[in-house]
Amino acid sequence: MKRVKIALVGCGTVGSAFVDLLLKQAVEIERRQGVKLELAKIFARSPTGAKCHSIYDRYPDLFVDNMESILRDPEIRIVVEAVGGTDFAKDVVINSIVWGKNVVTANKALLNELGFDIFSLAKDNAVSIGYEAAVAGAVPIIRTVQESFPVKQIKSITGVLNGTTNFVLSEMEKSKEPLGSVLKEARDLGYAEADPSDDLSGIDARNKLAILMRAVWGLNFDPETIYVQGIEDIIPEDFEYADKKLSSSI
Repeated sequence: MKRVKIALVGCGTVGSAFVDLLLKQAVEIERRQGVKLELAKIFARSPTGAKCHSIYDRYPDLFVDNMESILRDPEIRIVVEAVGGTDFAKDVVINSIVWGKNVVTANKALLNELGFDIFSLAKDNAVSIGYEAAVAGAVPIIRTVQESFPVKQIKSITGVLNGTTNFVLSEMEKSKEPLGSVLKEARDLGYAEADPSDDLSGIDARNKLAILMRAVWGLNFDPETIYVQGIEDIIPEDFEYADKKLSSSI
């Protein structure tokens, strides 16, 4: 059976969840794909932090104290970037590509800021960038549009791209509660980040749309040029007004 060694960089909320999911699904992946994925190394700047400590306690031998040990390891075929942001994450992704590693990332900010350069560099170094989880993580939309549809068949993109706002608006309409109360519920249920400003302002959906446009049409689109309008000022009465307008137009 083919064995593929993976390194993880970043062990916060996303990274620690990745470890748990990979270990849980390892047998099923082997059965379906005929490939044994082996988590070989983890680099985290705070291995004993709040999110990472449970992984560190169980698998301390996987942790390394520098990126060089990952980059220089010829057996590491895939580097999973779970750092977030665009500073250190940029170094992780670019250096991994230069060293001939395939990269997996869900970093929307990085893909929008440096996507064209990253994909060009990956092509030059004959490696792949996996970014399916950057948009609609539970739905394999990226691979679907790239592999199953000729470009000219897709005329437009429409859909719900942000789960937090979808939950908040649905609950506000149903419960008649103000945004603040519903947002607290969303946080408690794990549907909203500690800082949901990008979600509420529409920036997260805008960034995902730009990534989709690149995947569908090959456009290196600047997300800053996309108009967005957030939901921060919506109140429960807005739903009643919308219902009345809808009823009167039928």
